[in-house]
Amino acid sequence: MTLVSPPALPVDGDGDWQRVEARLGLALPADFKELLRRYGVGQFDDITLLTPFDTHPDAVFDLVEYAEALTSWYDDLRDDDPENFPFPLYPENGGLLPWAKTGEGTDLCWLTEGRPDDWPTAVWNVREGGHRYDRGAVELLYGYLSGQARVELLSPPPDVPWFDRYRDRREVRIALADGEVPSADRLRILREHLAPTSDRRSVEDQLGRRTDNFKAVDRDWLLAFLTGYGPDGIVVRFPPEDDDDARTAVAAAVRAMGSRMVRATSGREPVWTDSVA
Repeated sequence: MTLVSPPALPVDGDGDWQRVEARLGLALPADFKELLRRYGVGQFDDITLLTPFDTHPDAVFDLVEYAEALTSWYDDLRDDDPENFPFPLYPENGGLLPWAKTGEGTDLCWLTEGRPDDWPTAVWNVREGGHRYDRGAVELLYGYLSGQARVELLSPPPDVPWFDRYRDRREVRIALADGEVPSADRLRILREHLAPTSDRRSVEDQLGRRTDNFKAVDRDWLLAFLTGYGPDGIVVRFPPEDDDDARTAVAAAVRAMGSRMVRATSGREPVWTDSVA
């Protein structure tokens, strides 16, 4: 909690643990119950906590359903590529039981052997196998986010760790017209118009395609500025009730960039027509 402040209103963080454990046939570690109670569903960097109290079924955060599906998902793959399955899977004896996942398809799991409060953890994905760590969920997270422990299959941690609680959000993707303002200055202008902002993970691939992620803190919007994929682009994710405010704020930033919206889409539907820019 000193490293990463918990949200004031955690989402889906507490409920009937006895009922959950009866369904799993396993007691769960006390440190994870407290972690979930304090933070609820959301993301530490790219790590999304799972919960047995998920009220957002479309978001696939349900710990129990995720665990129960493991063997059915991976039985055939395990036969074909046993080297990528160094551990048994729940509900097998000592099997992997996921408590978090990443956007890259990596699962953070317990190895369900011995007393629950002594369960080691494993970081695993179906493409690259897994690595065991003799520490619990909270200790693993703290070591990783603080930079004190290297965790295989996870990207290096951010310089300043964060937690974003889950919210239902609408996503709008915007393509910008070319202009004389360089991409770096466009990003700066966008962040100035939405200040205060805080960094989220930014990535650049070998082809020079870059995604700069950040958060508009007071608005609780999550944004990405994309370069090198074609025209510069903006992705903004916001609570649906903020649609008018998001459209107005982003349109003002686009004008300040000396640009315009070529297109803005939500899913496959066009939104935010060029007239607003």
